[in-house]
Amino acid sequence: MRKPVGPVWRESGTRVTVVPDTRAPGAWLVKVTSADGKRTQSQYPSAAEATAEAQSFLAGLRDPASLAPRPGVLTMSDLIDRYEQARRILNTERRRNTFRAQGHAFGIIRATWGARAPGAFTKDDVTAWLGTLLQPTGRYAPTTVRYVLRTMRQVISHAADLGIPNPIAGLKMKAARVRPDAPWTPRELVQLLEAARAHWTDRPQYVLGLWLWMQSGLRAGEVLALRTGDLDVTAGTVRPDRTYSARRLGPLKVPRQHPAFVVLPMLEREPVWQPGAGRAWDVIAWYEQLKVRRLLPDTFLCGFTPDKPWEHSVMHRGWKHILERVGLPYREPEILRHTMAATMLSRNAPLSLVTDQGAWKSIAIVARVYARWIPRTVAAAPRPAVALLQQQLTTVPANVAPLQANRTTR
Repeated sequence: MRKPVGPVWRESGTRVTVVPDTRAPGAWLVKVTSADGKRTQSQYPSAAEATAEAQSFLAGLRDPASLAPRPGVLTMSDLIDRYEQARRILNTERRRNTFRAQGHAFGIIRATWGARAPGAFTKDDVTAWLGTLLQPTGRYAPTTVRYVLRTMRQVISHAADLGIPNPIAGLKMKAARVRPDAPWTPRELVQLLEAARAHWTDRPQYVLGLWLWMQSGLRAGEVLALRTGDLDVTAGTVRPDRTYSARRLGPLKVPRQHPAFVVLPMLEREPVWQPGAGRAWDVIAWYEQLKVRRLLPDTFLCGFTPDKPWEHSVMHRGWKHILERVGLPYREPEILRHTMAATMLSRNAPLSLVTDQGAWKSIAIVARVYARWIPRTVAAAPRPAVALLQQQLTTVPANVAPLQANRTTR
């Protein structure tokens, strides 16, 4: 076995070696072999710098807090500059709004991580930071935070040729997202619907989509992909057969066995759960009065045009303006789906109906997630009057009196 030319260190199953670079005379390499067999290497102009970097890496393995930014270590700002320069050279045809969006994401990343090296923070640190950015406590919508996370992953992954560690590899948005589980009240839903009518005066199909979403509890992608042929105005139901996500149409997450009602009494303050109760049919009447939709079955019901679905970005942007108009704290529009389940179960709706309506895989899932909304107290029927009860106990039927008399005679 050939012995390495330079020094070799081992720490926590990781092997670090400093060797001269045979392809570049005078340069040295720091080779790192992790415990799982992954190999990375970085090039340095001298043996002294390579040895110093190896020792710094080993110190970081022993104590991650020791990886403070210092001269000679690439920080996030350096990686962003390198990434941005490469992208502008390789993608000269990119749209101007793409550069603007990336510049905004770069600014958010630099504000927190610009002076720190990628090895100086962990996945948990980034997860906590994403949670502070998200509304309602933060100032950014989920779509913006998701784009920031994706940009940060791309910047660090672009520096893989330098041997830069990627602490957020595989990190997803759902790790930082905290869903407010409090459902909307019927009064708040009415306010939101009225605000939507005032905001989308020239886009009544968006109001229709939001109204159907409130009274059905469909998934977001199902609402965006609704077509005219999916709606049954006679039965008050809809049968979505596809979803719209990542700007493309695809199959449903869970195939539906039964059509979903769009006339659930979600806007009614009375504790009723029967589909069509109260003024739930108003959404169908309002739809029939619209003159902006073609009657072809393949026409998108809530799209920007009859041939284009309702985009997620447009829906989220309008939703944010509606909440600001009403003065309510930000909650994701997906809460409308959870509002349907919580409200229906709190009104003693059958568990099977709620499961079919939301297209959950099983009743057990609905019972486990929404068990706290199911009423657990049952009151007995009112007790009858005491006088009436005593009269029933003391009154002797007419056909019993002669029998008692005969027994006495004997």
